[in-house]
Amino acid sequence: GTLNGATSQDVAAVAGLGLARFVDFRSAAEKELEPDRLPEPPGFEVVEIPILDEGNATMVTEIMERVETGDFDGFDPDAVMIEANQQFATLFTPQYQQFMQTVLAADGAPVLWHCSAGKDRAGFAAAILLRILGVDEQTVMTDYLASRDNALAGRSMELRALRLFKGDQAADKIAALLGVEAAWLQAGFDAIDAQWGDFDSYVRQGLGLSGADIESLRDSLLEPASS
Repeated sequence: GTLNGATSQDVAAVAGLGLARFVDFRSAAEKELEPDRLPEPPGFEVVEIPILDEGNATMVTEIMERVETGDFDGFDPDAVMIEANQQFATLFTPQYQQFMQTVLAADGAPVLWHCSAGKDRAGFAAAILLRILGVDEQTVMTDYLASRDNALAGRSMELRALRLFKGDQAADKIAALLGVEAAWLQAGFDAIDAQWGDFDSYVRQGLGLSGADIESLRDSLLEPASS
């Protein structure tokens, strides 16, 4: 998620990670609303790769209006998130290409990446990186779904206030958006196959990674299998 609420201890912990790169996937509006708290000086390169920039602002405005009016007719959180993941795999391929090049350039040094909740834009980035490293899809999905509890816990105060002041329907709809579902990431994987033919073609043609790049990532990020 965001680092706007980072405590002094959190900031010190980030400073101690030895980061080479710090990737922020958020839109300009999100960064203005919740600016990260980072070490001063950071000691690492901050790489801004906005994803869903204008689209996110439009969606947030719509959601806020629906919360205020209580009108959620026709609003389907699952459909919203499925479409977002499909866009990650297609429309935002250049941004994820930049992300992969950022990780590649770090040459195994630590890279931190985040969005607003740490599960959608950042989750898709983690998922495709794991698949490139050769992790099986079921393990990738399990890793993705592990974000659900933390994502909801990170916004628990806002959800309680929303339920108290705007009612159960508003809170339930927003809680659904703040979770994760297997169908969402699967929609992204399916969109990759539909647009690129298969994942390997997406990696080569979409993300622009060569065989040597992939070997470099695996050499720097994977540990040898235990005997």
